[in-house]
Amino acid sequence: MSKIAIMQPYLFPYLGYFQLINLVDIFVFYDDVKYTKSHWYNRNYISENGERSLFTFPVLRNSTVDLIKDVFYSNKLFFYKNKLKKRLKFNYKNNLNVICDLIDYNINNLADYNINAIINISKYLNFTTLFFRSSELSLTAVGRYERIIEICRYFNCNHYANSIGGKNLYDKNKFYDYGLETEFIDCKIDHPFSIIHEIMVFNTSDLIKRVSCEYEIFK
Repeated sequence: MSKIAIMQPYLFPYLGYFQLINLVDIFVFYDDVKYTKSHWYNRNYISENGERSLFTFPVLRNSTVDLIKDVFYSNKLFFYKNKLKKRLKFNYKNNLNVICDLIDYNINNLADYNINAIINISKYLNFTTLFFRSSELSLTAVGRYERIIEICRYFNCNHYANSIGGKNLYDKNKFYDYGLETEFIDCKIDHPFSIIHEIMVFNTSDLIKRVSCEYEIFK
């Protein structure tokens, strides 16, 4: 039974995002839906002086009318990358090169940048999940249920996984009607930081254990 997850490409997302990736066989970056300011596409949290502290990579104006795949970070991205690296060097000690290499990835397209980081962090965590982008699938469905169902059918998957937030967004019975089982993963970490924090605090083996153990599944 092949499992699939479909998520927007966030900026250095929190640990729960990677728990979801590790849970499935196929992970599709949902990059052909509308970009919204309220999501985590261009911002996240690190730790500074023991407190959560926000970092942001600004995007070009008018990005709220674009699909995620068409959004670009500001031309001043280099400045914000360096600012983030300085903050990390001051607050963290471990695995700095791993994160700085990802931060330095030289591209301004938001989806390309975020996806590159997510895939390389997944490799760092020894995941075997296969990655795809929804914009490459030539989807024809319009409704939110219909699009997910079409993606699942495209990959011949009959098990759809999502983060716990999706439990309140979707009626699982509508998926059952099309032969799809559902499950929702709940990360058991309070006040999560970006995966940057996790990589720079925990060694690889301990972080893999956190990814593999600290969650609960709801059907």
